[in-house]
Amino acid sequence: MFWSAMLIVCMALGNFGTNGANAQTSNLLTNPGFESGASQSPSGWSESGNTDASKSDAGSAHSGTYKGTHWKTSSYTVYTYQTKTGLTNGAYTLRAWVKSGGSHTTARMEAKNCGSAQQNYNLPTTNNWTQISISNINVTNGQCTIGFYSVSGANGWMNFDDVEFFMNSSGPTATPVSTPTRTPTPVPGSGLEMRGADVSSLQRALDLGQVYYNANGVQGHPLDILQSVGVNYVRLRVWVNPVSGYNNKDKVVAFAPQVKSRGMKLLIDLHYSDSWADPGKQWPPAAWSNHSLAQLKTDVYNYTFDVCNSLKAAGATPDMIQVGNEITPGLLWENGRISNNNFANAAALIKEGYNAVKACNPSTQVMLHIDRGGDNAASRWWFDGVRAQGVQWDVTGLSFYCYWHGTISAMQSNVADMKSRYGKPVVIVETSYPFTTGSGDAFPNVITASTPCSGYPASPTGQANNFNAIKTAIKNGGGVGVFWWEPAWVGTAGNGWDPTNINGTGSEWDNQAVFDFNFRLNPNISWNP
Repeated sequence: MFWSAMLIVCMALGNFGTNGANAQTSNLLTNPGFESGASQSPSGWSESGNTDASKSDAGSAHSGTYKGTHWKTSSYTVYTYQTKTGLTNGAYTLRAWVKSGGSHTTARMEAKNCGSAQQNYNLPTTNNWTQISISNINVTNGQCTIGFYSVSGANGWMNFDDVEFFMNSSGPTATPVSTPTRTPTPVPGSGLEMRGADVSSLQRALDLGQVYYNANGVQGHPLDILQSVGVNYVRLRVWVNPVSGYNNKDKVVAFAPQVKSRGMKLLIDLHYSDSWADPGKQWPPAAWSNHSLAQLKTDVYNYTFDVCNSLKAAGATPDMIQVGNEITPGLLWENGRISNNNFANAAALIKEGYNAVKACNPSTQVMLHIDRGGDNAASRWWFDGVRAQGVQWDVTGLSFYCYWHGTISAMQSNVADMKSRYGKPVVIVETSYPFTTGSGDAFPNVITASTPCSGYPASPTGQANNFNAIKTAIKNGGGVGVFWWEPAWVGTAGNGWDPTNINGTGSEWDNQAVFDFNFRLNPNISWNP
């Protein structure tokens, strides 16, 4: 009730682009409510692309008479924007009231050309006006371009109104920023709510100056490029104390806000190791190497809580956390190894991770992740084993690489059984496929066969067709999501696979990225239907 009353006061004072003094001194935009020069080309706003799809539109505005609209009876790409110059360098906020029909390939608010990384916020799918916000836009060059960008098929629509852009020290204080908490919205017809990408190697690539291009050859931030083809969830691994520093807690906490600022969800993959933890190795970090089971339980709880809480403090609260990575043989060997069907020690460690996540943030979901996506007998054995020990979890995670884990049809059957047997959402949290047999750097790749899985050659088309078949199988099995493992891990010199020798090793996965050896997106690939 307090905020509702304050909202009315703020509207009366003109915080939404009317003639109030506060708006004139804080909001830097011209015609923020689209009331002036209401027409095909709203006064004060520039347009590019299919400009006939952008206009001021009367009726059902957030306030006043008019609102900004993107809509056309045929497919379109359009950008409605303002470029503000002569700005004082510092932190700014952009916010607006928006609605969207949800049928766009891309529908977002963005701030770019500010001297810092472009920031985007995807519009929520809603028929009700919702306020979205991008805060801490770092202007370092005295200017910034803000606007609304959409790519849509025929009759896709989005509305925006009462747009504000202000320096954080001078912005309105009475109106709270209401950034909606959203669960992933299914793409119509896809049935997959979580359309994810593990980009754990990306931070290092960007720090080294790696560039990426969309399918049309236009350079862009790889998160934006992936988002434009349907990605709405990002997965980041965390190692405890890797030699290289990359993927440690501090690095991930620094990078994760870039995910959240784009309106994407965040999955944190805790390896509980200083390096790779997978079915072949689950070694504890060096600092825990001599710890007893009792000590390890405390280690897992404290570390899990610390990572989660640090992300929370940075404004990047995880939406989901994995307690371990591909922990089919257990975790934190030897104490937590599953041997002779004895799950007790592994279960005790998993429980500590689960409890820590819920203590940090009760709404953050816990995923348990094994590697046997196409192996129903092994999947039942493992999840039956931990369930018998009283382990709780929210989401069932499976890896599925068709060249290792069986046929796509076997995966579909397993997904269906996992959903039915345990009553949890099921996600294929790792998958990928090569687009070539070649290598983008001097290091050999893991998968080099010309046809790693029957019917799908190692080609750009084969890569996309394999992914489409996997998405369809997950959907038909009742699963809720899919993650491509490392779609942006191109062969950047200095971004090697070995954290103890990151400069001296390469990417053994660059032929399974969705960017080719010229760093251009495979035009056939999409997370959308």
